Amino acid sequence: MYQINNKKVASPTADRSVVLRVWHLLLTLCLLYLPGIATADYRLIIRLLGQTGTVLDTAAVEQVVTGLSERTQSRLVLVRQVGRDALLLAAPDISTVTERDELIDQLQADPQVDYVRTDRRARIQFVPNDPQYVTQWNLYEDSGGIRMPSAWDVERGSQKIVTAIIDTGILPHAELDSARFLPGYDFFSDMFNDNDGIPGRDANPADPGDATLADECGGGGSPTNSSWHGTSVVGVVAATTDNALGIVGIDHRGHILVARALGKCGGFISDIIDAMRWAAGLKVFGVPLNPNPARVINLSAGSTDACSAFEQDAIDEVVSSGVSVVVAAGNGAADVDITSPANCNRVITVAATTRGGARAGYSNIGNRVDISAPGGEGVDAIPVLYNTGLTDPGDDAIAYALGTSFAAAQVTGVAALILAHNSDLSPRQVEHILKSSARPFPDTSCDTTICGAGIVDAERALVIAENTLPEIPATDTVVSSGGGGGGSGGGCTLTDVRQPDPLFPVLLAWALYLLVRIRRPKHIA
Repeated sequence: MYQINNKKVASPTADRSVVLRVWHLLLTLCLLYLPGIATADYRLIIRLLGQTGTVLDTAAVEQVVTGLSERTQSRLVLVRQVGRDALLLAAPDISTVTERDELIDQLQADPQVDYVRTDRRARIQFVPNDPQYVTQWNLYEDSGGIRMPSAWDVERGSQKIVTAIIDTGILPHAELDSARFLPGYDFFSDMFNDNDGIPGRDANPADPGDATLADECGGGGSPTNSSWHGTSVVGVVAATTDNALGIVGIDHRGHILVARALGKCGGFISDIIDAMRWAAGLKVFGVPLNPNPARVINLSAGSTDACSAFEQDAIDEVVSSGVSVVVAAGNGAADVDITSPANCNRVITVAATTRGGARAGYSNIGNRVDISAPGGEGVDAIPVLYNTGLTDPGDDAIAYALGTSFAAAQVTGVAALILAHNSDLSPRQVEHILKSSARPFPDTSCDTTICGAGIVDAERALVIAENTLPEIPATDTVVSSGGGGGGSGGGCTLTDVRQPDPLFPVLLAWALYLLVRIRRPKHIA
């Protein structure tokens, strides 16, 4: 500093010092960040034609990589030689699965390339110790399963994601962890069939049983035992896993919210709609606000009718609030067009398939079906949680059941894992990911015109979810998603390697240090 007329003025030397420090900061950013780019994004293993030596000519290889970059219009960085004669390349400008697949196609078509593969991360495969897991064919990797073993190596759930089950209520079961259940509600308003000793709505979503006498519900129906349907559906989604007991659930960590809206003789659509709105955190007249809004709602019920304006308005409101609604297509072996709310817009409608991936004979179908999942048929049923009580609750049990109810529950569980893996996704994106990742039908009894996009593929859905950017709320359109996914082999699951830049913390700390030094006040003499 120097003085003019007793005023302290910054000297030119001090100004130059500040400028030099700024340039020093910018140079440091470049030096620290650029070397880390090669490890920040997708990596590819590539073999060049004619390269068969154990030690490759580095200069020649770098020249070839430069040519590949120019021809594909993608920045490729040589990381190192791998194996006997292959190369590891980084593609720092690639940010989605779709872009990666396009680049791989371009490279594979190049005359100088023998083969190109994605460098993937291997993980030890999670294998639950639950004794009935061996019977849960619907979760396996074969043609009719939903590929949960490889999916669990990517994601097993998050406590931040709430899944709501709107059904007959819930019973305590040794296979259900009470710590995962949030306070639910009983919306069943049919006082004559309420059956729980508290006519009308209340804060207890317990299932009192829905057994009926002959013709009790009209129409000359036969007597029925209690179904314990809600407990079965909840178990498909969230049965306690790896506890050496019973079956495994799909989502191992998420919270569960139960709303009872079904019971003896079914339930009113008005109760179901109120339960949906409440589960989504919306205001329902005469009911306390739900402080734990769901991100996914499962509804494994329906009525034979067109989707009413009342239903559609409610669904639109629920979905617009950020909640995915998964609905069973129904078990009438008919066109889903006549089953509500499966025929409403903006729901994810699920049909049922067999162990071999064929259409289950009882499943509703049609162009309003979005996706399919195993519902079982014949001796190949779905293991579910159950209760031995014929009318009132009895003892815990495991049963084997069929139906689109359990197909929908599997899709609900996968949707919860998708959101656990990428919580910024919108309902539109969750539906798009489920459809775009679906496995093709292996049997001609199902196709995309009647059974939806395919059979849900949990592992591939998670890969796409990881590489899907959040929507821009104002447009409510999918920004980015794509196909492709990892495979599996032996005892491992392989997924794409895409990790944060390991030098970023160092970069940030050094940049902050330099900024503090630049802004530190100088002593004025």
